[in-house]
Amino acid sequence: MGLTLFTPPTLEPLTLQQAKDHLRVEHNDDDSIIEPLIAAAREEVEGPDSVYGRALLTQTWDWTLPCFPRRRTTKLLLPLPPLRSVDLVSYIDTAGDPQTWSAAEYRVDITETPGTLEPAFGFDWPQAQAISRAVTIRFTAGWGANPADLPATIPWALLLMIGHWYTHRETAGKDALKEIPLGAQALLAKFRIWGF
Repeated sequence: MGLTLFTPPTLEPLTLQQAKDHLRVEHNDDDSIIEPLIAAAREEVEGPDSVYGRALLTQTWDWTLPCFPRRRTTKLLLPLPPLRSVDLVSYIDTAGDPQTWSAAEYRVDITETPGTLEPAFGFDWPQAQAISRAVTIRFTAGWGANPADLPATIPWALLLMIGHWYTHRETAGKDALKEIPLGAQALLAKFRIWGF
């Protein structure tokens, strides 16, 4: 299984000014320190390598698999919720030819967390060649395109992380930046996705 970012979000979940207001920084001297902290806080919460396994703002990913499930009743749980849409399902068929699975033949449920993909009633999973990356599922995830679309506790958790790292930046090596303040952990706990 592999995840590749196809279209990144157009914005960070926080603006530089929001972070500076939280930090009570009224000058521009530390902008070059604060901006990367915004990105670092986001990366701790979202993406396939994060502890929480979420997508925050709208982004599109390619998920590659070696095959489709064998049983028709099996649902695929799509990573990086919340799922907004499945945009394309392509695969290499048993003859070695690229194919696109018709959207009429599968069903997507974006109300579940994580979202699911399964054959529509009366259809089966396609037969893919047994090779690495035989199946590609392109999907869009995230709460929305704008920071205002995020649940209110997520920006607060990001601000707590930024505040902690900014205050302790002299000792903030690679390992220190992995430390997430307990308050931020508490705010993010309900958003953690287990099992991916």
